[in-house]
Amino acid sequence: MDLNPPRDSVGSGVGEGGPYVWVKLAFGRAAAAVVATMYWVDNPIWLAGTLSITAMAAFSTFFVNLSLAWEYVFGLLFIWLGIALVIMALKFGKWVATIGAAIRVFLIAFFTLTVLIYAGEHGLHGFGAGA
Repeated sequence: MDLNPPRDSVGSGVGEGGPYVWVKLAFGRAAAAVVATMYWVDNPIWLAGTLSITAMAAFSTFFVNLSLAWEYVFGLLFIWLGIALVIMALKFGKWVATIGAAIRVFLIAFFTLTVLIYAGEHGLHGFGAGA
């Protein structure tokens, strides 16, 4: 008994390609060009602007306080590692997202559990009149 659904029932069957290829197959080259442009504009802003600064702040807070020169080194290494993880083959790169999702689920469960334990030990008090 084959438990795998036929390819045509789960999508285009395209294994690799990324947003450009997927949008091109669905809507054509013009829409794919817009998606590719927005993808390349958005990712450096997110990765370099927000995520690397947050990583540097967390590293400086919990491990070693970085000087300005080491912040640049850390930021460049972080960004290039992120780029390398994104452009590697889907065969290996999919595990990065899968491991990241598993870690997120674990952290959400961990923090939810610790809040419930704290609430069980100390009770729930609600908001004060000034809140």
